[in-house]
Amino acid sequence: MYMSKIGPAQGLSKEGQEFIERVRAIVPNLRSRAHGEEKARKLSAETVKELRDAGVIHMHLPKEFGGGELGFWEHFEMSYLVSQGSASAGWVASFLAQCAIWIRKYSPKVQAEVFGDPDYNGCCGTNQAREGSNIRKVDGGWILNGRWGFSSGCMHSTWAVVSVGHEFEGRKTRMFCLVPMREVEIDDMWYTSGLCATGSNDILAKDLFVPDERVQDMETYISEEAPGVKADPDNELSRCPIFRIAALGHPAYPLGAAHRALEIFREDILPRRARYWGGGPLLQSSTIHRIFGAGYAKLRAAEMMQREVVEGTIQGIRNGFSLEDRADLTLLSATAVDWAAEVVGDITRQAGGSIHFDGQELDRINRDMLMLGNHSTGDVNYAEETCGRVLLGLGLEGRIPAFF
Repeated sequence: MYMSKIGPAQGLSKEGQEFIERVRAIVPNLRSRAHGEEKARKLSAETVKELRDAGVIHMHLPKEFGGGELGFWEHFEMSYLVSQGSASAGWVASFLAQCAIWIRKYSPKVQAEVFGDPDYNGCCGTNQAREGSNIRKVDGGWILNGRWGFSSGCMHSTWAVVSVGHEFEGRKTRMFCLVPMREVEIDDMWYTSGLCATGSNDILAKDLFVPDERVQDMETYISEEAPGVKADPDNELSRCPIFRIAALGHPAYPLGAAHRALEIFREDILPRRARYWGGGPLLQSSTIHRIFGAGYAKLRAAEMMQREVVEGTIQGIRNGFSLEDRADLTLLSATAVDWAAEVVGDITRQAGGSIHFDGQELDRINRDMLMLGNHSTGDVNYAEETCGRVLLGLGLEGRIPAFF
């Protein structure tokens, strides 16, 4: 199905274009495995291998470690395409790739330890520390204890970045800790109705020693003073604020899933479904024509908004983000998620009860979309309230600026 070509199609490097074509080629395979992966509650080894072989997991690694050193347009396009195969695959692929940007905040020595491992298979990252999680200073490092939720990618990654609240140098902050997955435990508790195959389980650390070079306080970690940024000050990947990554990439999953939902509706459901009691073929219904046309337009508009967010993020990294810039980008991203969810909801209600049988792709997309809309990046009500306040010149009203 035709969708907008606005954005990077004319601007990607040769390497970027080749990367996107490799990703596009595996989408049918991802789609064919999606039902089984949903039942298994995690991506299959075959899917993870295909993502790795296509260059997804290593796309943001420095070239000196065999990475692609690819940028934000490639990340958006990759996530958008993979999510047309499976929203869960798009979610996990994005996390395994994007958390390399988190690691690039650490020193070159740490990066060499992590990225130099030929078995590096991505990183998961979570700020969702459960109550009681804590960290304390010891000679040469820190002792970490706790549980972290929503650890997307933990079933496949080799490293994790977790943050935990702590009083550091007389101020309350968060400490960002880079830890090997082999040194933490995974609690297999991800039983959900949507995004089942993300396997976003809890991870646990017990009396885990983390050396000083793999721990940073939040103020340093998100600033130009982060060791990895100071060592590579001109690199846009290293300089990207980690709290802008979510608003940049997360809308790609619902956009890709909604794109696929419209395809299913047009190519599979409409040609075979008729209204009961003599209502005629669904394809000939003027109501359906309007719903499909409105959904198509809304999805096109959402995609264009999110492409503006990608470009705005790149410009912000280069030139700085004002508070109003961040409000604008956050609001556009949340609205893109919301509109994509509306599209899927509207066509699902026209698709008939048979689409809710086990294994039906549109049913899975609908459930995935409900969960995507409940992520903070899709909370359009909060985004409208908070960003509207900022855009009216009233500030954040207590919201932590670093997380905005």
